[in-house]
Amino acid sequence: MDGHVGDRVRQLHRGANVAAHLEAPARDGEREADLRYVRVAAIAGTETTEYLGRERIAYQVFADAEAGLSALQKGRIDALVYDRPLLLWLVNERFSGSLRVLDGTFDSQVYAIALPQGSELRMSIDLALLDAIRSDWWRETLVAYLGPG
Repeated sequence: MDGHVGDRVRQLHRGANVAAHLEAPARDGEREADLRYVRVAAIAGTETTEYLGRERIAYQVFADAEAGLSALQKGRIDALVYDRPLLLWLVNERFSGSLRVLDGTFDSQVYAIALPQGSELRMSIDLALLDAIRSDWWRETLVAYLGPG
C-alpha cells in the first residue's frame, strides 16, 4: 500500500461518507479513490454495499454500524462507508475522541414522501417542510444531533 494513502487512511474515519482515523487533508475525490487501496467495510443490506459493488471497491460486511465502527476503532478495517447523518451521530455519541467522520460525501441519496395522485396535502406538506428546513430550529437540531459542519 502506498505510504501516503495508508498514512492518510489510518488517520480517517460519511449519501455515503467515510469514517476512519485520518487528519491529513485530501483533495476532492481523493478519499473515494483511496477506498480501492484500504480495508473497507459497509453495513449489510444498505445502499452503500450496492454503491461499493458498482464501483468495484472490495469491502467486508458488518451487521450494524456500531460493529463496523468498533472494528475501525480496533484497526481491523481502515474505513467504514455509511450514511453521513448516522455516522455523525454514532461517532459523536459513542466514539468521539477516537474516530471522526470525514468531510464530504459521495453517492448522494434523495428521499421523498409519497402521496396519492392529486392529494390536497401536497402543497401544505411542501410549505411546512420548506419552513422547517429554513428555520433556526432546523439548524440547531442538525448541530445537536450531527455536530457542527
